[in-house]
Amino acid sequence: MRAATHDKSERASHERPSHERGESEAHDKAARLDAIKRIIRERSVATQEELGKLLHAEGFHVTQGTLSRDLTQLGALRVARSGVGAIYELGPEPEPIQRLRALGDLLLFISDNEALAVVRTQPGAANAVARAIDLARIPECLGSIAGDDTIFLTPVRGVGARRLSNALRELLGENGKRS
Repeated sequence: MRAATHDKSERASHERPSHERGESEAHDKAARLDAIKRIIRERSVATQEELGKLLHAEGFHVTQGTLSRDLTQLGALRVARSGVGAIYELGPEPEPIQRLRALGDLLLFISDNEALAVVRTQPGAANAVARAIDLARIPECLGSIAGDDTIFLTPVRGVGARRLSNALRELLGENGKRS
């Protein structure tokens, strides 16, 4: 019966409008990443299969590929420990620029006008991306204001919005979207 419920919920998620799925997916990923971090910190987890079962017990249904990408994004490594064998551990928190790059997949596009740079994100992701931009201390950026899916970036005095947009794109590498 549980599998049927899972299939039904999967089908229902695909029937929702794409803008609703985007918001839900961004929220689900953040919640899933938080759950993975908590589980790895609280337990000795030896395999992705074991971690997948623990996540499933908490209501997260992930494929092995998704779990592998999540572990890579979190910087989790398998480390040999005496008495327990190889287990997953989290490395140090990523540096601000690395954190910004990790969130780059949530960006839809970066644009600008004479006064501001505008970043559009997946629904619900703007605050996290704006915080990462602020923590990265991009020299061209004075500050940010974030809504649900839009971020306004103000350049510092003497710097144009286009230069700020380009600096952000360069920082994000292949994730820096153009408008």
